[in-house]
Amino acid sequence: MPQKRYNVIECDTKEVVTQCSDEYEADLTIAQLVDVNPNKQYKVETVEVYDSDAFRYGRDPELH
Repeated sequence: MPQKRYNVIECDTKEVVTQCSDEYEADLTIAQLVDVNPNKQYKVETVEVYDSDAFRYGRDPELH
């Protein structure tokens, strides 16, 4: 099962500023960044992260 992460990106440089665990946290982060740097634009990009260990467990079809 993939998890969603939210990257806060500065629009001018396309640089990832931070990665948040939920959309509300990302919106709060953008609000704080705009307060500090009012001349910069930020956006949120959703990224799906897959856990590689999640696919290791389960039934092995070659054993049956």
